[in-house]
Amino acid sequence: MLILACAAEKYSGLPDYTPYHQMQILRDRITERPMDDELRNEILRTAVQEIRFTGGGLELRLINGKTLEANGKEIGRCLRQQQGK
Repeated sequence: MLILACAAEKYSGLPDYTPYHQMQILRDRITERPMDDELRNEILRTAVQEIRFTGGGLELRLINGKTLEANGKEIGRCLRQQQGK
């Protein structure tokens, strides 16, 4: 048991780069302070994985796999379809 406790303590100090954890941190920052240019840039850098320019506007692909159109409408495709598989 001591080995497991030691391992758990060491792993707890490692950063978590999963999209879910990044979005949780971003959500906390959004609720803690007013929206300004710095926070908008952080949202763009953290939450948006890809920006695509389409014929009529643009689409944002988020780190959680969702795709948003310029009008805010969510495109409901799974990740496998989005990646062309």
